[in-house]
Amino acid sequence: MSWFKIIFYAVIIGLGFYLVSLLRKLKNGEVPEALLPPNAKVKDGEAFGKMLMPSGIIFTVVTFLFGIEGYLSAFGVLKFLGKTGNKIIDVLIVLVFFVAFGFFYSKMHEAISKYVR
Repeated sequence: MSWFKIIFYAVIIGLGFYLVSLLRKLKNGEVPEALLPPNAKVKDGEAFGKMLMPSGIIFTVVTFLFGIEGYLSAFGVLKFLGKTGNKIIDVLIVLVFFVAFGFFYSKMHEAISKYVR
């Protein structure tokens, strides 16, 4: 077990909790400043939130799965898969994480170009 892995996956799970707080704000029609460029004003916060909500939920769930899988792997819970199976799952979850991030980022860019001045 590596301390680097434990800290890394703790940060990933922390990102998941941060994304949950951002999604709660979006659900209430607020647009968090973390999602906007500096000095930007939102035309329609509710529409902005509705556009980002599906991709945000997907990215949040994948982020939590990435962190949980990392902890299970770091603590040896997934030993039954063997070294090869464990590495395959690690690579797959990283790829899914980056695809989910790309999907969220593209929707965020689309929402910013549509609803932000």
